[in-house]
Amino acid sequence: MTFELETEKTIDNDLRQRMLHLRKRVFCDALGWDIPHCGGKEADVYDFHGCYYLNWVDSYSGTLLGSVRLMPLAYDNLMTTVFKNSLGDNQGSDLRQNVKVWEGTRLCLNDDVIDPETRQTAMINLLLGLYTCCREVGIEMMVCNCDSIMHRFYRNFRLDVKHFGMTKEFRHGTVHCLGFAINQANFEILDELARANNLEWPEFSGGGIRSARAVAKTPVNDCRRDGVLQTDPVLLPAGAPQLDDLYMHGADGSASNTASYIPIEALPAKPYTSYGHPHVMALN
Repeated sequence: MTFELETEKTIDNDLRQRMLHLRKRVFCDALGWDIPHCGGKEADVYDFHGCYYLNWVDSYSGTLLGSVRLMPLAYDNLMTTVFKNSLGDNQGSDLRQNVKVWEGTRLCLNDDVIDPETRQTAMINLLLGLYTCCREVGIEMMVCNCDSIMHRFYRNFRLDVKHFGMTKEFRHGTVHCLGFAINQANFEILDELARANNLEWPEFSGGGIRSARAVAKTPVNDCRRDGVLQTDPVLLPAGAPQLDDLYMHGADGSASNTASYIPIEALPAKPYTSYGHPHVMALN
C-alpha cells in the first residue's frame, strides 16, 4: 500500500476526480453534510489554494482506498474560520503562529472496496500513512475536527490527543477539535496497533513532499507576505464579502453551513476571478 502526497497542481487529474467523487459519496451521501457538490464531486474553496492531498492507493490496482486533505494552519483554513468555535478559548490565533501545525480535513475511506469487518484495520492503516507523512514532512501536530463517534474511536486507541474544544452549532451534530502530536508516544502506539493487526508501515511518495517540507520550515511572517497565503480578513477591500460570512451563510445570505457560492461544476479549476482575496472567488 502506498500513500501519495500531492498538491492541487501535482496530483494526477484522474486521481483527483476519483478523490472528489469519494468525498461526495462519504460526506454528502453517507453522512448527509450540507456542503457544496456538483456532478458527483465534492469540493470547497480550500481545494483551490495551498492545500495538499494525502491519498492511500493500492500499489497494484491503483484503487483509491482513502484520502485526507492537509493544510498548514498558517494558511486560510477550516479550523480557524468555519470551525473556529470548536477550538475554544480563541486558541486558533496561537496555533496559527506555528507552521509545523497543520489541519487534516475530509478524511475518508472508500467503503466501496473496504469490507465493513476490516474497516477498523483500514482506519489504522490510514493513521499509519498520516503519521508517516507528518513525520517525513516535519509536521509536529495535526489538528482535525470529528464527530463524537470518531472522538471515542481515537480515545480507544489511547493516542496522545489534545481536545481543544467542541461545538454543537453544526447541523451534522457535535464537532470536536483534536490535536494529534507527531511524537514518540504516538509512534509507539501506532506501531503496536500495526503489529497487532499484521500491518506494515506504508510506503510514502508523491510530488508534493518537497513543497510541503519547505512550507513546514518557512517562518510564519514569510508565509503571510505571499499573496496566496494571506490570512487576515482586513486584507479584503471595503464592501467585499467576508470569507467566514460567505462560507457560513452562502452567497445569498441564507443561513447555511455550505460554501454554496463556489461553482464547482467547472472542476478541475479554470481561471477565476476574486474579490481582491485569493480565497473568495468565482470561476469564470
